[in-house]
Amino acid sequence: MFSSIWKDVRERFLYGDTVVQLVLINVIVWVGIILLGLPLKAINGGFGAPNPLVDWLAVPSGGIPLLTRPWTVFTYMFLHEEIFHILFNMLLLYFFGQVLVNYLGNKRVIPIYVLGGLMGFLFYFVSANFLQEALFGDIGGHMMGASAGVMAIVMAAALIAPLHRFHLILVGPVQIRYIAFFFILLDILAIQNADPNTGGSLSHLGGVFLGYLFISQLKKGTDWSVGFNIQLDKFRNLLLTIQD
Repeated sequence: MFSSIWKDVRERFLYGDTVVQLVLINVIVWVGIILLGLPLKAINGGFGAPNPLVDWLAVPSGGIPLLTRPWTVFTYMFLHEEIFHILFNMLLLYFFGQVLVNYLGNKRVIPIYVLGGLMGFLFYFVSANFLQEALFGDIGGHMMGASAGVMAIVMAAALIAPLHRFHLILVGPVQIRYIAFFFILLDILAIQNADPNTGGSLSHLGGVFLGYLFISQLKKGTDWSVGFNIQLDKFRNLLLTIQD
């Protein structure tokens, strides 16, 4: 049974659209963190102890810890612990990502997601190290989650297809530009009110900024996804070679 499930997941990852690939990566990492973290937590103080894998993969706010774990700039954007955290992010990723696929094609979703995650990290890191005392208070020791990359996709979809509608339960059809505005407003309010997740909200706004920049440049004829996709295709071909 498990081999057939893994085969199906691998085929969807290698041959499915990029939105499905991103969702699968996040879910696989989430499951792996839980399963691998159980014995590690048992060793390090019991099942109530923090998961040491999270500390190894989440991006730290401090410069010195970041130098010892530079890979976290990328790994944090695929890392979740709480089920509702990953569920909410993946729902947004799937629905807004499909809008991008329909309007911009299949090859721009992953670049927007990853570049949005990097911009989200930049907003978080700069704020934590240079602005937190004056403006934001305590931002936190580390950050994880797909939210910055997802918000980049949300913003890009809202800019490229602002009149596209989602049918929301108990609400009815709503244009996605209003949904995007609602999420952006929530993050601004969280920052203003010194919410405990201020660092996360700042990273979301970094993703929003990247989504705006990406679509603005695309409309001017500059496609930031071209070079990214060249490297991504090389990696995908390597996976296919290993599979064969």
